[in-house]
Amino acid sequence: MSFINAFNKQLLNLLSELSKLYPSNLNLKSLKNSLFLLIKTTPNKAINIYYESVYIYKDKIMNENEEFFLCFDLKGTLIEEFEYIKKVWETSSENNKKTIWTYFKVFNKLVEKHFKL
Repeated sequence: MSFINAFNKQLLNLLSELSKLYPSNLNLKSLKNSLFLLIKTTPNKAINIYYESVYIYKDKIMNENEEFFLCFDLKGTLIEEFEYIKKVWETSSENNKKTIWTYFKVFNKLVEKHFKL
């Protein structure tokens, strides 16, 4: 499996898990559907956007600094819809936050492998 496919699969897995935790949250379902379409039409787009818009916060992610989720600003980017994860973060249990951190650390590792950083 390529790093792009692994990244896309993990991103969809995260949104699936969040959708199960918050079944009444239609924003998560909409985000997952939008991401699914993006992946089907342009498989490398999600990892490229993550690299350009989120990977710059690598240190905060790797150190599990909550400031990342509470302060990062994606408005005006192609992944502006991910701003909604802030609201999910604020209401998540410590166990769920740990799971989310794990996903983002995996995203970082996959980006590093894909871009050979």
